Amino acid sequence: MIKVGCPGESVTFQTAYQIRRQLENNFIQLFEAETFEEYIKHAQPLYDNPVQRELGFVSALWNKTNWKNGLRH
Repeated sequence: MIKVGCPGESVTFQTAYQIRRQLENNFIQLFEAETFEEYIKHAQPLYDNPVQRELGFVSALWNKTNWKNGLRH
């Protein structure tokens, strides 16, 4: 079971937690991508959001010719 909301926490705290977890998941998944398509799927939403880009999650996108499989290694 996954809880979306927890009694006793403010809506602001719950929303911030949800956004943080989504950002963490996309960031981890882009580094674990096995194909360029997987990488773009997770990197593009981070890059497209100006606030997230300003925070430095993704400052630029690799293109297909310079992307390296398994960036985490």
